[in-house]
Amino acid sequence: MEPVTETVFSPAKVARVDNDYSLCIICQTKTSEALVVSPTVHEHVLDCVRELATYGDRSYPEISRRLGDVTWQELQDNSASWHRQCYQNTVHVGMRNRAKEKYEKRISLHKVHQGASASQASGAFTRSSSKPYQRELCFFCDAGATRTHPLHLLATGNASVSLKEAIQKSGNETLRVKLSTAIDPTEAHTIDVKYHKRCWALNVTNVLRVGRSPEDRTSLAAEVAAEIEFTNLTESMLLDGKILNMGELQEAFIKIRSANNVAQPECTRKQIKEILKNELPSIEFNKPKRVNEPERVTLKKTRDEAINLMEEDTGIDSDMKSLYKAASILRRAIGKAKKWTFTGTLTDSSDEHVPKELYIFYRWVIQGPTTELTADTKMFTINKNATSLAQSTMTKYLSPRQMGNRQTKTFKATHEMPDQLAIGIAIRQATRSKKIVDMLHRFGVCVEYNRLLRIEAQIASTVLERMILNNGVYMPPDVVMGRYIFFAIDNVDFAEDTPDGKRTLHGTAMAIYQRCHPTDTLPKLELSSPAQKRSIEELPSTITNLVDCPKPAPKPPSPSYPSYRFKQLTTGSEHLPDMAWLLGRTLCWNTKKQACGSMSRQ
Repeated sequence: MEPVTETVFSPAKVARVDNDYSLCIICQTKTSEALVVSPTVHEHVLDCVRELATYGDRSYPEISRRLGDVTWQELQDNSASWHRQCYQNTVHVGMRNRAKEKYEKRISLHKVHQGASASQASGAFTRSSSKPYQRELCFFCDAGATRTHPLHLLATGNASVSLKEAIQKSGNETLRVKLSTAIDPTEAHTIDVKYHKRCWALNVTNVLRVGRSPEDRTSLAAEVAAEIEFTNLTESMLLDGKILNMGELQEAFIKIRSANNVAQPECTRKQIKEILKNELPSIEFNKPKRVNEPERVTLKKTRDEAINLMEEDTGIDSDMKSLYKAASILRRAIGKAKKWTFTGTLTDSSDEHVPKELYIFYRWVIQGPTTELTADTKMFTINKNATSLAQSTMTKYLSPRQMGNRQTKTFKATHEMPDQLAIGIAIRQATRSKKIVDMLHRFGVCVEYNRLLRIEAQIASTVLERMILNNGVYMPPDVVMGRYIFFAIDNVDFAEDTPDGKRTLHGTAMAIYQRCHPTDTLPKLELSSPAQKRSIEELPSTITNLVDCPKPAPKPPSPSYPSYRFKQLTTGSEHLPDMAWLLGRTLCWNTKKQACGSMSRQ
């Protein structure tokens, strides 16, 4: 590493070069872009130029030498102006801070490796060529404590182990000699090591962070699949002549890791560069002219060789061999998978039951080679279809023992998966048809009909056991004891109007509910008895014994009264007694005898 010296600008000792004040005072180039009219911040621009020149950033040292010892009053008197873009690049706070951090990092690294550089220049590194360890100074930069950078004491064993690993990994002989002062390199806290926070971050934290994989990974297969997919995609696009940048590659890699269900899909561009360098040795990273743009990635000399190699490997024989090898790998993974068992839920399938390799293979088959570095909006559907195909393949898998048995012509499924069981339950609930279930089972879509009967009997047995525990009343598993229960009851008239008013059907519907709390957990159906019987042999008395409901007593018959009618009204005197008797008998039914007696006396 070349030694870096700190440059301090002194305007009194720097000669001034002639400047054309009709042009931009910063770039001194004639372009079509107009200059800022009547600027008023000459002092701020001049300070920023000299600050960036101190850090050695871009072309500002040359601009500072051109300006020399000029003052902001002279610039203002000469009506100096600048382009708007040049002004933004000069006074931008973020760019100045990055230039300052880069400068300080180079200074600190130069101080740390100063002893090692001197020893390499002279030959073999010896103890006499290194500086002696001083406890009152920083262990890394040999500088004392200041107001802004105090010294901190190394006080834990874990920090001592990290210090030893960082020194071994970096190969810094100067720090290794200092650490040898301790009896045990893993107990650096015994020699009172002191450090600046920034020196510790540069020499320990950053060294150990390089190449470290994420700690909380869901599966090693998922990360390996993501890296293979990413490197193949990058290589194919570069071979097609496309120029990519690190921003696009980082976004694409994060989305690919998310699609492969990696627990921590975020990654830095430095990690991506390490992966690409290891997998693609001929890759190149080119820095753009603008600071705020990402690096560009290209392939220079290996394009023709890679294309020829791809053309040679596209034969039919090689493709079939690759497919046969992939099938063998998938069969081994399926054979090692754990069998899924129905325990009351259809959502407890995991990577132990369906191999990750099988799922990723079908996802690649469905999705195909990605041609753009963008996320697919149909990723949820693709994952669902890949899971369905993987579970179907698991049910069709034949073990080596089944393939070796030549006496039987039928094959029994060795794996039962949630998809096939769910389809069978849904078809039986919708149609209650054994013929349809058996037909779908022959196509491998669902389980057999007898298996559905055993599952239903198993669930019914679990429900009956809960009823026995609650004195013959079925309590749903999600009902919380000790919490208020609300009822909603209403009548339901199924057949209210009939031609003769008979055989009407009325029902009553009752809904029971409770209020949910945020701390409530979703209950699971825990099956206690095994699925061996297709029906329940004996039901509890609370279901079979019906309560007597006697028929109500009939109502007494209502009295009937005779009615009379005259065909023709006569006015003769001979009919008057009969008319009076009939009228009296009709009006006074209870006094019939008295009326008859009075009529006879007359």
